[in-house]
Order: sequence, then C-alpha cells, then structure tokens
Amino acid sequence: MLITLGIIGVIAAITLPIVITNYQKQETVNRLKKIYSTINQALLISQSENGNFTEWGIASEEADWDKYQDKLSSIVKQNIIPYLKILKDCEYDKCKDAATTTFKDGTISKWYGTRTHYVVYLTDGSRILFFIDNSNNADGTNMWHDLAMMLDINGDSKPNLMGRDVFYLFLHSNNNKVNMFGIGNSRETLKSKCESYGNVCGALIQTDGWQIKDDYPW
Repeated sequence: MLITLGIIGVIAAITLPIVITNYQKQETVNRLKKIYSTINQALLISQSENGNFTEWGIASEEADWDKYQDKLSSIVKQNIIPYLKILKDCEYDKCKDAATTTFKDGTISKWYGTRTHYVVYLTDGSRILFFIDNSNNADGTNMWHDLAMMLDINGDSKPNLMGRDVFYLFLHSNNNKVNMFGIGNSRETLKSKCESYGNVCGALIQTDGWQIKDDYPW
C-alpha cells in the first residue's frame, strides 16, 4: 500500500507541473486572442467613423516631439477609447504606478509615468499602453508611422513578462490593420527573437494558428 501511494505521489509530482503549465499556456492564448479580437474590432469601427488610420495625423509624418503627448492623447481619446470598454483612463500618470515589464534578456522597463505611454485598463482586467512608433529615414529625418500598443493580458498581475502575459501589437499605416508585432517574418525568426527578447512572441502565437506549441520559449 505504501509503495503504491509512493508511486502515485511520484507520478503526481511529475505530471502536475505539466498540467499546470499547459493550463497557463491555453489561458494565455485564450486571453490574448480575445483581447486582440476586441481591439481589432474596435479599431475597424473607429476607422469606419473617423477615417482610415493614415488620416489620423501620425502615419508617415515627420515626428514633432513637442507635440507628441497632445497628438497621442487626441488619437486615443477620440478614436480609440470610445470604442473599448474602459475601466480606467490613466493617461500618462493619473493612476497608481503600473507594474514594470521584464523582457526575455532580463531588461526591466518601467513604462508608466514616462510621459510617452498612454495607459488604459479595460473592464476585462487587461492593460494597454499606447505609444507612437517612429523610425529614421536615410536623410536623417525622424518619422512617425505606426500606433503601437503594449498589451498586458492580466493587467498589473504577475509575471509581467514579455511573451508570457505582455505582448506587442501595432496598427500599421501600410494596411490600417492591427497585427502582432513581427507578423510576416518566418517562424524561425520569430521563435529566435521571442526567445532572446520577447517582443515578437505574440506574432509567433498568431503564426502558429493561435496556439503555444511545445517549442515556444515559455
């Protein structure tokens, strides 16, 4: 009897962590896919009423950083918030200090209160940080082009780790659609970057048909 109980205990010790991990992975996918769909639908409706994203005043425009906050605030307040179920509108620093985010390389970033990320909490418990993405042209000019979103699927709750509960999305100026950052790259590239840094992990999940496969850098 004791031997039998011992064997059962060993089996439970081996299988229980696997069961828990698989549940966490499926829960992550379910939350991510649901919130992704919610954001996509909201922005499609917004664009039908407010014009395409390219007409919102940041796509392919030279960056004017003195006007950054006003520009981002205007877009979020007028073209996004009315189309989402918002629990709290924190703007740049109007709520309690939001949790930091840890990247796969160990980098820890505190986004809230930096005056560059507009923060909202949704009624489903998720948190979105909006910011304007930019890039440099060959002639040295700095251009705005996409509306970026950092989505934490469970808000301030842990682990606050890129690729586990935090994911990047972009509203692209080239097609006016929301996609996970990195979508369109090969799976090999996505897996490598997901493992080393984490900012394309959402694209890997999306590419894999909204599932976390066994080789996902969990």
